[in-house]
Amino acid sequence: MLLSVQLIHAADLKKIEQSLSDSLITTRVTAKLTQQKLINPLKVTITTHHGIVKIKGHVKDKTTRMQIYRLVKASR
Repeated sequence: MLLSVQLIHAADLKKIEQSLSDSLITTRVTAKLTQQKLINPLKVTITTHHGIVKIKGHVKDKTTRMQIYRLVKASR
């Protein structure tokens, strides 16, 4: 029987925690924007890195862009 033990450093745990946090933020933002029908999630890319949300894609007008901005800001 083989037993493998790995030590995880605090820095590694912080990276894992940040990655999970970023994924949660991205999921929340995507859900809110899709629910409001402001975006087509297949035509927009939403990513989060160190808590900073980036949205790339096309929207129909400037008003929609501002609505998206407000929803993202409120999702933090």
